Amino acid sequence: MLAVTCCALALGWTAHRATRQRDLIRSLAGGRSQVYYDFQVTADGALDPRRASPLPAWLVHSLGLDLWHDVAWIRLAGCEVTDATLAAVARLPHVEELHLVETSVSEGGLAALAQMRGLKVLTLNTPEVGDALVAQLAELPELRELEIFSALVTDRCVERLADCGTLERLWFEDTEVTERALEDFRVQHPNCRAGYSSPGFKTIAWRPRSLNAPSAN
Repeated sequence: MLAVTCCALALGWTAHRATRQRDLIRSLAGGRSQVYYDFQVTADGALDPRRASPLPAWLVHSLGLDLWHDVAWIRLAGCEVTDATLAAVARLPHVEELHLVETSVSEGGLAALAQMRGLKVLTLNTPEVGDALVAQLAELPELRELEIFSALVTDRCVERLADCGTLERLWFEDTEVTERALEDFRVQHPNCRAGYSSPGFKTIAWRPRSLNAPSAN
């Protein structure tokens, strides 16, 4: 009896999580936003939007993708993102890559991102991002790549990221970050590619991943 109860609870929780994920995806439909599942992300982290689920097609069609697969990659672009949307995104446990591109969000909504403990790649191209928020993101244990586009970000942000030992790539654009601050960061993190762009000056250590996102068309 106990085993049956445990199985029923597990199935109920799985169905609830699938419904929550499906509803979020539906709310993001349209515009320039994009969502991809775990099977569309390759072993080296590249995105393959054309890859199909490895499960039998009849099984996927009958019960839906969200019961069997987790969302792993999200790009919200050119839209206003509510606090509720970001809170819902933060509750998805397997999202490894998130891009907020030319979006409008609140500071409270952005703070929810600090809960995404499995996040590896993050782009913040939104004017609300400031040094204090970045300090919270520095505590994400899996964060490897971070791109920030905001005039509110200063050298203080770079200093606060010094404790983030997992970073492999760091990019700043349209910020108040200076070369001196990045030089100090590179000394502390010699294995991290760090670059920035500002009026009249640009260092390109790599092409920012957010610029490589697949077309929404």
